[in-house]
Amino acid sequence: MHSSIYTGNVRHHRFTPTVNSFNYSLYLLYLDLDELESVFDRNWLWSTRRFNFAWFRTADHLGTLRKDTTKNLKQLIRSYLHDNGIEAGGPIRLLTQVRYLGFAMNPASFFYCYDTNENLRAIVTQVNNTPWGEEHLYLIDAREPNNRIGVDGLKKDFHVSPFMPMEMNYDMRFTPPDEKLAVRMTSFESGTKMLNVVMSLKRKKLNSMNLNRLLLSYPLMSMKIFAAIYWQALKLYLKKVPFYSHPKKQNSKSKRIQKPHTIRQNAN
Repeated sequence: MHSSIYTGNVRHHRFTPTVNSFNYSLYLLYLDLDELESVFDRNWLWSTRRFNFAWFRTADHLGTLRKDTTKNLKQLIRSYLHDNGIEAGGPIRLLTQVRYLGFAMNPASFFYCYDTNENLRAIVTQVNNTPWGEEHLYLIDAREPNNRIGVDGLKKDFHVSPFMPMEMNYDMRFTPPDEKLAVRMTSFESGTKMLNVVMSLKRKKLNSMNLNRLLLSYPLMSMKIFAAIYWQALKLYLKKVPFYSHPKKQNSKSKRIQKPHTIRQNAN
């Protein structure tokens, strides 16, 4: 089985207009899309096919690409990559959260797309915003072999936090999934660093014992994420951080697809 568990922490540090930092422990599942039918077969509290205590629901992903409802997640991603000039005929593995008791709170998921030789070709980042329930995709082109993958100056065009303006750019860095995995995003406004987010994780074997341990170590994870988001929002409000309303021109469902971005060699 190629599916696995990643546990670790995510750290946020806001630099301006006021300092605000926090660090939360978390886990994410790294699911091989070819294994979805069997990955939870030996654990009755987890499911990919029906409502359960912990439920991976395929309909929570790639809503912006579901013009053809007959395609599964893997087919949707491959079509999306093909439309952007990238062929990835190998495994596609998704780093994501699951629903707890039907409740979903999943700010970002990452599709790692490989060729038939298990070389990483692209990373598709699916961003979801709260409370609007919208989705947006960012595509990172990773066709050149490298241990650190990323992009500089990525223009923000999707409203996520009401405490961050739209006129921003991102620097993103990824390490390929291995025994350790890291994602880092730095946000800039007019060249000034506003926010740094770092997720650092370690791999664990996905088996029934470790899945049950997750339910004990990270109880009701989706509710915890929901509470953390609104708690931090309250703190920013009390610190009088400027509030930015959702752009009026934004539709109820984001339909724009971000063009691919080439990796930066030896990025730090």
